[in-house]
Amino acid sequence: MMNSPNGAMLKALDPDDGMESHERRRAARHTTVLQVARLCTERSEELCILRDISDTGLRAEVYCRLQIDEPVTFEMRTGHRVSGTVVWVRDNSIGVRFGATISVPEVLAHCSFDDRLGRIRPPRIDVAMPGLLLSGRELIDVTIRNISQAGMKIRTATSLLAGSEVTVRLAGIGQRGAKVRWYRDGEAGLQLLQGLTYPEFANWRVECLAEAAAA
Repeated sequence: MMNSPNGAMLKALDPDDGMESHERRRAARHTTVLQVARLCTERSEELCILRDISDTGLRAEVYCRLQIDEPVTFEMRTGHRVSGTVVWVRDNSIGVRFGATISVPEVLAHCSFDDRLGRIRPPRIDVAMPGLLLSGRELIDVTIRNISQAGMKIRTATSLLAGSEVTVRLAGIGQRGAKVRWYRDGEAGLQLLQGLTYPEFANWRVECLAEAAAA
């Protein structure tokens, strides 16, 4: 993967944008993040890795195909959302210029907290795909409603006991042990006993996107 030099991130975004030198120096101040975020486009929601961010743009590692001038929105682990436009694409990296200047400390502060889990909630994407759940000796058809590296929300007509351990099967991921964190109104939250690494998640989503494109 080819990465643009960190110290000139915004210059790499658009080297001919006519910025004055003091504006370039201001834009070059950036923060290395290296955290997973949710990437929203007009076509889908995916995960990505933020590499660095400034008050005018960011650089991210993605596994889905994006085009120059495509509008994108990122939702941070903090719950903050920032929007912009793709201005360059190199291998699996993209450069994005924001539609408006942001405050980087504010965007990276105040992490989104999930009261049910008692910890920071990892970024998740909405999906609608079939899965199987093994609870005791009962095999249950479920629908996966959203998924993250750490867990998923499912819809099922079968009541599940909070705190119980189950096994979830999902095409492309295989079989994973999970704990039922909550159940209400036909939906349940599952926490994977062994979370997905980002490469595992990314490879799975690449397969999903390829299958969808071929259908």
